[in-house]
Amino acid sequence: MAKTKKVPELRFGVFTKEWLEKEYSDIAKVRRGLTYHPCNVEVDGIRVLRSSNIDEDTFIQKQDDIFVNEKAINIDFVKNNDILITSANGSSRLVGKHAIITNISGKVVHGGFMLLATAKYPYFVNASMSSRWYGEFINLYVAGGNGAIGNLNRTDLERQNLFIPEELEQIKVGTFFLKLDALIALHQRKHDKLRAVKKSMLEKMFPKEGADVPEIRFKGFTGKWERKKLVDITTPFANPIPTPHDGYWRLGIRSHARGTFYDYVMPGKELETAQMHEVDANNLIVNITFAWEHAVAITDSKDAGKLVSHRFPQFSFNIGMVPGYFKFLIIDDRFKHHLWLSSPGGAGRNRVLKIKEMLEYSFGVPNSSEQSRIASFFQHLDSLIALHQQELYKLKNIKKACLEKMFV
Repeated sequence: MAKTKKVPELRFGVFTKEWLEKEYSDIAKVRRGLTYHPCNVEVDGIRVLRSSNIDEDTFIQKQDDIFVNEKAINIDFVKNNDILITSANGSSRLVGKHAIITNISGKVVHGGFMLLATAKYPYFVNASMSSRWYGEFINLYVAGGNGAIGNLNRTDLERQNLFIPEELEQIKVGTFFLKLDALIALHQRKHDKLRAVKKSMLEKMFPKEGADVPEIRFKGFTGKWERKKLVDITTPFANPIPTPHDGYWRLGIRSHARGTFYDYVMPGKELETAQMHEVDANNLIVNITFAWEHAVAITDSKDAGKLVSHRFPQFSFNIGMVPGYFKFLIIDDRFKHHLWLSSPGGAGRNRVLKIKEMLEYSFGVPNSSEQSRIASFFQHLDSLIALHQQELYKLKNIKKACLEKMFV
């Protein structure tokens, strides 16, 4: 039987040679981090990169930096294009996380719970460490397959076998993933920046507690905002129908004011109740069982026609009230706290919302024109955030597919 050539499913057309099996130590030099004594810690000095400087996706800067006396340093300094790898962490899922260092300036070392890999072609090696061989290695040596308890051993990594191409192909593959990662990072930064803008505007475009005007408002709008109770601006809404027995779509509300979701109820799996309630668009809807967990939303056209039980009361808004405005007002922590106070009892299903108490909550409400302007602003911001989120999702899926097909 002819030997199967070790080549990836997808590769750049100019390359045809078979990939060769090597140990990790053949393509990267791995070194341990600095073990330092508390007496060497200073307020300034040589910065130590530690496992706390990494999250699930990337390395991040934090305010809990550690600095040590340069005289205590007995290892090489970190350089740009080194690959930093978490070898131990309080959370096993973070062990083995890796990233190329690109923003080092000055003298920096890595801590004892980190490994550092130096390679001739670091972008290829780093991309390879996101492919199948590395995942299988982490599952075996870190996730407990050989009795290990969440630590990554330098020697185990160095001895791992993987397949690599000729040098020019390593450069081409590494550059491809470098550019793809840069594009992902760009959309991530834009996404995060927009979310930060939204958070800031939510704090500034609604009056703070005790105030009757917001810190920021659109030009042309003046005058004090009027405080109104929910009971004064809404009307209970109900559209009961017989419980279907041929299947239906049921609406649920996510906790922490994160919107609605749906699931399909198969025939024969319906609730044992005589009637359900049909959802209408532009209503305030709340899950009375989990209101204490901020399970509240403003419905839209996609929600209309879905069914809920009696535990999901709805309220329509009176004339002059813009539902889209309240969509962003109800996510306020003060309203969340009010829902918690209005849901006495123990944890979980024992805490049931008292509707009458919920309706006593008061909001700062401008005229309908200003409500509409604010709603449009935040809806546009949400659309931009969703656009970058979708692009991120698409790019990450492209990367995942390429990692599966471009490595042996």
